[in-house]
Amino acid sequence: MVQIESFIPRDKPKSWCLGIISAFVGLLIAGPIMFAGAYFKIGEVKVIGTYIFVFCVAFFFLMWLIFIVRLASGKYKIIEDRDWKDQIW
Repeated sequence: MVQIESFIPRDKPKSWCLGIISAFVGLLIAGPIMFAGAYFKIGEVKVIGTYIFVFCVAFFFLMWLIFIVRLASGKYKIIEDRDWKDQIW
């Protein structure tokens, strides 16, 4: 039987994982939607893509702010492999 590994690393905090995921969603999904709306001159699609992109960027900065503050305070010195629900922020 084949066991499928999760693409979310088990040795990283939740804030790091969510920051990376939101950056990828913003760049790989929202960005092309925004540019497609601008290229085809469909204003609603461009606005939707822009809103999603701005939300992803804002969420990215929030998660990375949490990550940097906790990294500087020493919370991540001893981080262990854990399931997602048990991992620290």
